[in-house]
Amino acid sequence: MASPIKSVKFSIDDKEEKLWQIVSEDLDAEIVERFKVDWELAMDGQLRDWWETAEGSFAFIILKIQFLRKMFRGDPRSFASDAITRGCECHAIAWGRIWKPPSPRGSFFMLH
Repeated sequence: MASPIKSVKFSIDDKEEKLWQIVSEDLDAEIVERFKVDWELAMDGQLRDWWETAEGSFAFIILKIQFLRKMFRGDPRSFASDAITRGCECHAIAWGRIWKPPSPRGSFFMLH
């Protein structure tokens, strides 16, 4: 299982381009290999502890929105966790666990 830090690092720090703008079967396959188990755990409610920090909340959103869109590109399942993600976002906002714009992470957070 990945940690929130590994998810954020992969999505923001390890790629020179913005991850959400890249369309690549190789990248999609890498995300499936590295993060599908985490997505399944999150769908079962097992990653709720990630919601308790700004970085964890951000990682949860990356996992449940961005990674999911790539794991199931072109498939209705790519939207399967949007409602759960909104719950995380609302929780993070209510408890002040967000990065605020104008940081790239804060801007991304507020887009979702």
